[in-house]
Amino acid sequence: MHIPSVPITKLPFSVFSLHQTVTIYLISDVHFDSIYCDRALLAKHLDMAQADGACVLLGGDFFDAMQGRFDPRRSMDGLRAEFRTPKYFDAVTDAAAEFLEPYKDIIALMAPGNHELSVLKNNNIDMLDRVIGKLGGCGIAKGAWRGWVIAQLNYRSTRSRLTLYYSHSGGGGHAPVTKGVIEINRQSVFIDADVVWNAHNHQAWQVPVARERVSHNGKLVRNLMWFVRTPGYKAEWDIDGNSYASVKGYGPTLLGCATLVLTLTKRGLVEATCSMLTEVSNGKLQR
Repeated sequence: MHIPSVPITKLPFSVFSLHQTVTIYLISDVHFDSIYCDRALLAKHLDMAQADGACVLLGGDFFDAMQGRFDPRRSMDGLRAEFRTPKYFDAVTDAAAEFLEPYKDIIALMAPGNHELSVLKNNNIDMLDRVIGKLGGCGIAKGAWRGWVIAQLNYRSTRSRLTLYYSHSGGGGHAPVTKGVIEINRQSVFIDADVVWNAHNHQAWQVPVARERVSHNGKLVRNLMWFVRTPGYKAEWDIDGNSYASVKGYGPTLLGCATLVLTLTKRGLVEATCSMLTEVSNGKLQR
């Protein structure tokens, strides 16, 4: 019996000085085909990543994809005009590939969320396979609901790495009170990574946790373990008083992503700094 493995994506970077940095953009919950997706803000951040020479990781729910025939959440009110066609999933993946085409060389990973897995379950369609194929493969790794990324910085003969664990939800639900931060206490028990990246509940935060360990050569090492949650680009609360978020009373959330800046230290270690790249919706979507 074949047992699928948890994907590990390796990202090699060549650095030519100890002062050189490597930037990784963490983007999730785009909901690209939703009428509530702020595509202008997404394009702005992808343009910034491209100008920075950064690497982009696209986490779960890049697609909204709730308007299929077998989806109980479907609503014509949430369907963009250009996707009102019998070839709904084809139209959505074609549009996504066209949008991502200018950025395909900086995208290293696309991973599914509950929206993509719902389409796979109900329609036997893998939307990530389709859009990656339409982009020509081009070195984009396909992730899973959870997985690992190893960023390796190569400097002369030094090979140093940072490990990132990602999970679309990380456990818990919408969490209006804790915003999912409480999951840090659970995940830190069984995950040994430098960065833990969660998404799904459209909250935005980063929490550094200090830790102490003994290295392989017997030296005491203290460093930071980053926990980060990215909010995405779906301005549902801000645009529609009858939306799902409004009915559930979720409240407004920030829009945007997070960045990781990696630096190689003199000791040959990779240090990471996490920052949120977010904005408050003005209630007007620029499509």
